[in-house]
Amino acid sequence: MVVADTGDTAWTEALVEVSSDADLVIAEAHSSDRQVPFHLLHRDLLEHRARRSAAWIVHTHMGAEVLALVGRSRFEAAHDGPEVER
Repeated sequence: MVVADTGDTAWTEALVEVSSDADLVIAEAHSSDRQVPFHLLHRDLLEHRARRSAAWIVHTHMGAEVLALVGRSRFEAAHDGPEVER
């Protein structure tokens, strides 16, 4: 399994390449629409979804706006503690 992690970053074209062959992308998504320096927006991940071939994307480092989307987002949400099996 190939895993890619975005770390803390705003959207950059390099994320397309980094995630192109990944089975799993761990993507921080601090907010939905409010730009925060050095953090991805949930909206950016949705807008660029078709440009990444990874089938499985998991959000981490979620702010309140993104936490409110858990269960309604196209992406899974990571939480401290549980093990993830695929």
